[in-house]
Amino acid sequence: MNADKSETRVMNTGILKKWCVVVAMQLCVLPAWATVDDVVELRKLYYLSYNDKIAAEKLYALTRAYGASDPKMLGYKAVASMMMCNHTSNPYTRVKYFYAGKGDLEKAIKMSPADVELRYLRYAVQENVPSVLNYSGSLNEDRRIILTYLNDADNKEKDTDLHARILKYMLNSKTVSAETKKRIYTK
Repeated sequence: MNADKSETRVMNTGILKKWCVVVAMQLCVLPAWATVDDVVELRKLYYLSYNDKIAAEKLYALTRAYGASDPKMLGYKAVASMMMCNHTSNPYTRVKYFYAGKGDLEKAIKMSPADVELRYLRYAVQENVPSVLNYSGSLNEDRRIILTYLNDADNKEKDTDLHARILKYMLNSKTVSAETKKRIYTK
């Protein structure tokens, strides 16, 4: 009888170990599975999350498991954390969310400095963050990269969703001149 219990316990332990390995592998490669549709969904949630607490919480929950291996996913994890600042009144929690997001966003851009989507995410954050947080040092550089991207007609064909979102944002940006807005709108 004791042999049966021991054998069952060993078998259950083996199954549990295999299950843990499978789950761990899935979590490690999750960003690699991200499809275009996944990124579009993250973009939608990001835009909604500024004013919508439920969207912000969903974006935050979806991106929490992302590691540092995929810069774009790390960038969305970063802005998800920063968007949570809009939906909490606790100053300590706000600061915690902000600095966690800032660190991840800077890391993502360092990993992939030519990724215009990451530059755009940082630009949008820096344009809207309170000045007391002193996080606006890359506005000019990011704006230059974004405008170069918008001025290249081929980019519109590569990812129409991203291009449309960036264009819309830049046309409403408070740090883009009226002349520049007119130039990028007519492209």
